Amino acid sequence: MSDKWIKPDAAEADEMRDAMHEQVDKQTENEAFRREGERVRLEAQVTVTSETNFFTGLSENLSEGGIFISSLAPPDLGTVVETSIATDGGPPINVTAEVMWVRTDDGQPVGCGCRFLNLDEVTAARLKDFISRAGREPLFYDV
Repeated sequence: MSDKWIKPDAAEADEMRDAMHEQVDKQTENEAFRREGERVRLEAQVTVTSETNFFTGLSENLSEGGIFISSLAPPDLGTVVETSIATDGGPPINVTAEVMWVRTDDGQPVGCGCRFLNLDEVTAARLKDFISRAGREPLFYDV
């Protein structure tokens, strides 16, 4: 293998540009997700499954748009997962979600932020009710 840099051809350059634009778009989407919805501090058991993994973690906070799941081995960024959120006495709330960001270590809990996907009306109503019954102060306020 040579240490010389080889200039990409036009198709490769276009592919690299598209990948960079996609990454910027994803980052913008992630930043919007972090600010979306009122979050409440909520510790609930969460079971997460993906095509390749199964694990149990605890939620740290929850909103109608997503959840932060504390786990020592969070799924990779972009992974679509099936979450099952334990509720107080009722059946779990099952939601498909996408891992939007992963925190590995910066003095805060390790885990991942997941955005809920394709919520049907019944599940959205159950989430809203569950959050309202949490009876905890919101972590973030829209300014």
